[in-house]
Amino acid sequence: MDVGHTVRIGEDPVEVIKKCADRLYDFHMKDVTEAVPKGKAIEVGRGIIDIPGVLKALLKLKWPYHVALEHEVNATAPMPGVIESFAYMRGVLAALD
Repeated sequence: MDVGHTVRIGEDPVEVIKKCADRLYDFHMKDVTEAVPKGKAIEVGRGIIDIPGVLKALLKLKWPYHVALEHEVNATAPMPGVIESFAYMRGVLAALD
């Protein structure tokens, strides 16, 4: 599942995770600026995706696989955005404990 594509086609990613739980083996984490096809990728935590809700849903499943960060922002210097995205997700996970 690519959470960005899921949101851009108008689906709630938390509900899709629940519906597809028994068939979900790969997960691409990202954030987007708008929940429409033209929504652009942005650092995780700066967009409109309910990242805490997504991570809670994966934790509830006891997700046994990895979550791949799909970072498509600033191709010439992606590391600041990658670091920011991981820091945001780590902060959310720490707050959920």
